Amino acid sequence: MNGVSYNSPTSDGLPVTAIGRDAAAKIWYRALTTYMTSITNYAGARAATLNAAADLYGLGSSTYVNAANAWAGINVGPRTAQGVTVTNPGNQTALVNNAASLQIQAGTTNPSALTYSATGLPAGLSINASTGLISGTPTTLGTSNVTVKVTDSTGASSTTTFTWNVASVITTFENTTDVTIPDTGVAVFSNINVIGQSGNAPKRLKVGVDIKHAWRGDLVIDLVAPDGTLYRLKDHELHDSDPNVIDTYAVNASSEVANGTWKLNVAYVSTVDTGYIDSWKLTF
Repeated sequence: MNGVSYNSPTSDGLPVTAIGRDAAAKIWYRALTTYMTSITNYAGARAATLNAAADLYGLGSSTYVNAANAWAGINVGPRTAQGVTVTNPGNQTALVNNAASLQIQAGTTNPSALTYSATGLPAGLSINASTGLISGTPTTLGTSNVTVKVTDSTGASSTTTFTWNVASVITTFENTTDVTIPDTGVAVFSNINVIGQSGNAPKRLKVGVDIKHAWRGDLVIDLVAPDGTLYRLKDHELHDSDPNVIDTYAVNASSEVANGTWKLNVAYVSTVDTGYIDSWKLTF
């Protein structure tokens, strides 16, 4: 370029394929604004840009693969082969004789359809060969070692493995410490620290709420997952003048890791009346 010969060898001696300035700019912007923090290191930056590449261009796309291989070229992370990429969903937990489901996420750099198969699934569960949705009702207690294989029409394939525990016990975590709800519209929090669970939270995570308040219609209630994701439990209801909120909400939290600090976020969006969080619980 401009009469200058560039020869910058990669860490592993293999070439990298350019993704272009436009794609690089979009990936870097999304990574900076969505995934990176002030303490992100090189490994974290790689993960952030690959998450951004998957968001913008698809998991396993050529842009995703080339971005990963560019990082490998400077010895940050491994090479990613062209072909099928499948995301490991993490270890799973289900309740025996209760419906369960899990969507497998995969992509390919080849313009072709994907076929899904699985071995080691708990009895009662099966995988849809076209969509990758694992569903059914597990019938046998125990832990299974599951392997999912994803193949495209060119014959390229990739596998991922994880465990699936089928349990008989419903685990409940509860916080009974009162938290005052002011009349200023400022949200208050009550925390529950979940430990000892494997994999993700269930598809029907039960959130039991007991809030004492003179005017429940002006209460807004959210469940906050350990990663900060908000799940709206109750919205502002202008004409509901009854007292107290004593209810159980079902939340699809299957994309959230079960262990960690969960929060109940409660705000009174009007004035005059006050109340308090009496107790709340999570049932897995």
